[in-house]
Amino acid sequence: MWTRKQPLIISRPDGSIEVVRMRYNATHQRGWRCFLDPLASDPAAIDEDTPTSFHGRSLFDALAMFRATIEPHGARLLQAMASRECWADPKTLDRFCRRLTPGSADTDLVDGFLPITPDEAATLDEQRAAYEAWLAGLPPAPDPETPVSAARKALNQTNAAIRAAGEAAILARGDLAKPPPQE
Repeated sequence: MWTRKQPLIISRPDGSIEVVRMRYNATHQRGWRCFLDPLASDPAAIDEDTPTSFHGRSLFDALAMFRATIEPHGARLLQAMASRECWADPKTLDRFCRRLTPGSADTDLVDGFLPITPDEAATLDEQRAAYEAWLAGLPPAPDPETPVSAARKALNQTNAAIRAAGEAAILARGDLAKPPPQE
């Protein structure tokens, strides 16, 4: 089974840096599947039934599962996917993420495995909070007007004329204010 090799760069709480070997692949049925050592060192041992180290709908989601195991112990992933300035790219499910600019809807597509410094690294909760703050800081989107076809305009005019004629007929009867007949 095909897998791609990708080292993960981890900052430990004592300031040391560790490189963790990882291999990953994606399938339509199982999403993104990631394998850490010892499987990452032996790609021939990875097949369709091999249990994953972590997995997700996107590679960002899969790495979020990995981060959930290291961040409570003070470790941080030192790659763009874990940067305070980045968030998952909703259009791609692979290794790319979006660098966010506060106050602007414009984003930059970046390789999620680019190295970052420990100062740029964030926990997933910090990263999510930064993303939500970015969303909240966007200018309001204009209300899009749904284009109305000529046929729809004609139908709306016809319906309005029918309603007006019906209302006129009811008013012409003159019995709206009369109490109902008593038996």
